[in-house]
Amino acid sequence: MLGLLISAIIAGGPPVDYNDLMDMAINECPNAYWQTINEEILENLVEIEEHYFEQHNIPEDLRGMLLAAACVESGYNPHARGDWKQVSKKKRVARARGIVQLWPWWSAKYKIDREDPEQAAKAWMGHIVKQRHKIERLHWCPRSFSDTRLWVVAWVQTARGRAFKSNKYRCYQKPSHYRLLKKWHKAIKRHQHSNACEC
Repeated sequence: MLGLLISAIIAGGPPVDYNDLMDMAINECPNAYWQTINEEILENLVEIEEHYFEQHNIPEDLRGMLLAAACVESGYNPHARGDWKQVSKKKRVARARGIVQLWPWWSAKYKIDREDPEQAAKAWMGHIVKQRHKIERLHWCPRSFSDTRLWVVAWVQTARGRAFKSNKYRCYQKPSHYRLLKKWHKAIKRHQHSNACEC
């Protein structure tokens, strides 16, 4: 009972801000060494995300989603390559590139350089917004879903690819980035609570 009460107090504290999220992104990213992180790239990601949050009323509890995605996907490396495909006995090609590991279709659809972190981040956030509107327009997920939950669905559709009836439009999935973001938020709230406690 006491544990639930403490959790409720922590959850209801002041909102998480980008100073705290930057600190988490630098010091608590399992895929990056803080000594090699380019903080200018992270600051740019924050600026891009903040714009989308203000323009599209993305829920506060998802603040930091772009930082979390960049951490998980590339360790903030704009030149990272992944999802390798063997095309011959001696040759492999990387299907995913850049800070949020975008596949080739992103370049064709959004006319971007996947290894440019600013272009990649804007396309990624813009696609999430587009998917969120699509989910609502086509009634893909249950009406009982909260606004935050629908944004998470849009997020996982962006991270994992196309949504079909066969995979229930990904309504019941969550991206690994989201788990990391929740961990960051929880740590920040705990720190805020311990600083506010005078006992």
